[in-house]
Amino acid sequence: MAGALAAALALGAWMLSRPAPPASGVLDVSGQIEGDQAAIGARVGGKIVRLAVREGDRVAAGQPFAELGSEEARAQLEQAEHALHTARELMAAQQLDEARIQSAAAGVKVARANLDDTRVAARFSGTVLTAMVEMGEVVAALTPLVTLAPAARSGIRPGDVIVAFQGKPIRGADELPRLTAKTPPGSDAELKVRRGGAELAMKVRLGEPPEAPER
Repeated sequence: MAGALAAALALGAWMLSRPAPPASGVLDVSGQIEGDQAAIGARVGGKIVRLAVREGDRVAAGQPFAELGSEEARAQLEQAEHALHTARELMAAQQLDEARIQSAAAGVKVARANLDDTRVAARFSGTVLTAMVEMGEVVAALTPLVTLAPAARSGIRPGDVIVAFQGKPIRGADELPRLTAKTPPGSDAELKVRRGGAELAMKVRLGEPPEAPER
């Protein structure tokens, strides 16, 4: 039993002593914070018409996950394109100079950018920690929609609850020590942890178990 407990503590010194045992089926853990998280929002305001992620979902860099109502942005783009078309016709008739054409083209560029901004994508690969809005909600520009933890930095954090080790569920406080005791030090292990309302999958490397104290 002592060896199993030592191996479990080698999981990175994440487990700390607690005044009371955890509820059945979960195991409280603590440890160093290994990464940052970022709030991802839209540059424009509007109504949320599409929200394709939930807490715990993994997303890839550049993956669209939300969309705001784009009727106004589309109308602005149509107006800008019409203005550019008209400017080119007037220039062909020698009734408008090149500067006016460039101004109209710049207007189209801005309108297209505003339309693109109604679609929100992940800036990096990671895991959705928190969904901060709901479908149909009207948000202002720059309102955070989700918080995202980088995939490469999603280590164990204070307050995380380990719910599975190497695909096997953790059903009690003695389950993790028993499972880690069977895993060689230096091995990579797959964990599933509950963080807030999300369940996250991550890999960790087991360390060497500490030496037993002399008696």
